[in-house]
Formats: sequence, C-alpha cells, structure tokens
Amino acid sequence: MREVIEGEKLSRERSRRGREVVKGEKSSRERSYLGREVVEGEKLSRERSRRGREVVEGEKLSRERSCQGREVVKGEKSSRERSSRGREVLKGENLTREIEGRS
Repeated sequence: MREVIEGEKLSRERSRRGREVVKGEKSSRERSYLGREVVEGEKLSRERSRRGREVVEGEKLSRERSCQGREVVKGEKSSRERSSRGREVLKGENLTREIEGRS
C-alpha cells in the first residue's frame, strides 16, 4: 500500500498508516493519522496537534495556542500571555502589564 513518487524537486511517500511525507528543496511535511502536521522550512517549523495547540517557531518568534484560549508569544524582548479570562501580561525589559477585561 506504499506509494513513492520521486521527481526533480518532490518526493512523496504515503504509507498504509495514513502518513504523508513530502520533501522538497526548502520544505518537508509530515501529516500523521493523529492529525498532527509538521512543516519544516528554513525559518519556520509548525506543529498542529489534534488538541488544538499550534506551535510556530521562527527566528525571533515562537507562538503556542492551546485549546484553553491562551496565547504565548516569545520574542527577543517581549513575552505575551493572553488567557481566556481576558488578562494580558507583557514582560519586557522594564515593562510588566496586566489588563483585565472587566476594567
């Protein structure tokens, strides 16, 4: 049940377990039967799981969104976390902010 397609810039492999591996010059993709998707490029690597989490890792940015509605952004000088309750926490060199949605 395996299918291997090889071209100049593309090679695909589909296994009986439902995995699909696509390898090109700058990208490699793997989709498993669990619903995870891994994309690896030069500056980007993405992983989406079936639980709704999304992890994006670049040079200066790393993002994680969970199913609980939290968003974590990590950069060089800032880290942000937004919860489902509407709070926003900013941590920088000299800055720490917390904003509540009720105000």
